[in-house]
Amino acid sequence: MKNNKWRHGPARFEIIDLDLLIGPRDGLIPVPVMLDSEIGDEVALFLRDQTPFMQELKRVRPFQLFLKVGAGRNRFGPVPFLLFYVPNPADDSKPFVAYDLYLNPGSDNQVLHWRKSSKSNSLARVSCRRRKSTGRFLRIRKQLSP
Repeated sequence: MKNNKWRHGPARFEIIDLDLLIGPRDGLIPVPVMLDSEIGDEVALFLRDQTPFMQELKRVRPFQLFLKVGAGRNRFGPVPFLLFYVPNPADDSKPFVAYDLYLNPGSDNQVLHWRKSSKSNSLARVSCRRRKSTGRFLRIRKQLSP
């Protein structure tokens, strides 16, 4: 497993204008990035919500991001999905928020990013506010569920 832990102390990153990259949509968006040339390409998860809900989400402590994966099938073939969720510290019977991503297994471009990230020990998560250049960057350490 590739150790992609950030080793360079505090840093400031310029966040690209997401409207140019993905348009106005919100959600959890995987974006290929290079944060450290020694490590190479990685996948950053941009969490973008342009509603007041983002302020509520930022107050969740402890902030934990979990992932469940699965696959379904439709008339075109298999449909893998990734369900990211943040537990609700006040009520563990339901998540505070959940984001789903669907993959096209026939798209090498989509699958390649996740294949690369599966070989790393953490993911980068960036929460973006309304302005393109503000946000919070976190490293999320991967842990396997029992």
